[in-house]
Amino acid sequence: MITNQFNHTTVFLTETIDKTIIDPNGTYIDCTAGGGGHAEYALSKLSCSGRLIAFDRDPAAISYLTSKFDAECKRGKFTLIQDSFSNLHSHIESMGLFGKINGIYADLGVSSPQLDEAKRGFSFNKNGPLNMRMDSRVDLITAADLVNNASKE
Repeated sequence: MITNQFNHTTVFLTETIDKTIIDPNGTYIDCTAGGGGHAEYALSKLSCSGRLIAFDRDPAAISYLTSKFDAECKRGKFTLIQDSFSNLHSHIESMGLFGKINGIYADLGVSSPQLDEAKRGFSFNKNGPLNMRMDSRVDLITAADLVNNASKE
């Protein structure tokens, strides 16, 4: 049993999904899946032939969503992609879905689970590393590296 580390209140849930999912047989994209609040409601609006493709950079979110939506993933109704939605075009093209997407939505920003977990390094209110990367697997400079080592310019 996986615990819900993404205890997050989804905002504008019905306003977003009811305006986006207009064809229950269509293919839709969730650019920022997070804890799956929007995705769960979107999946409930889709028929058996409808499909939701969700992006998230956060490996913890992908792990949580894979478990939470195991049945939907196995049926091909829900596809998770661990990547930035800025790479959406190449993923959709490689899946043969270019020009076949019925709608896209995004809930932008950080979520409370990311701020609440000190080791994620998003909050100055918690004692943790200054990291501020959505995907800590990526070999990019951390916020601490930038603050401590970058030149003034």
